Amino acid sequence: MNLQAEFIDSIAILAPQGRVDTFSASMIQNQFEFLLEDGSTKLVADLSAVSFIDNAGITSLVRVMKQARANGGDLKVVWPIDPQARFLLDLTRIERVLDMTNSLDEARLRYMLAS
Repeated sequence: MNLQAEFIDSIAILAPQGRVDTFSASMIQNQFEFLLEDGSTKLVADLSAVSFIDNAGITSLVRVMKQARANGGDLKVVWPIDPQARFLLDLTRIERVLDMTNSLDEARLRYMLAS
């Protein structure tokens, strides 16, 4: 798994590519925790290039969302494009828990509208 990080308009964006499994999920969670400790409150997990995500990945995202909200922030998550990666997320109805978006632009817009 590759993990790209960038800041756009004070929004911290992590974009994993490939598989998000037990090992990589902990890496992603650690990076988000570092961003939160550094004062970032607007977080985005861009899963558009993820080809697989397991329960550990989903659990990590929920933990990050809870930590962000406890610090006055939030986590927006971009749906994966890959149908196999999206299948488990659909199956778990994750959109009831996480703020899911169809694109990075939509995630950024939601933050702008909330300001």
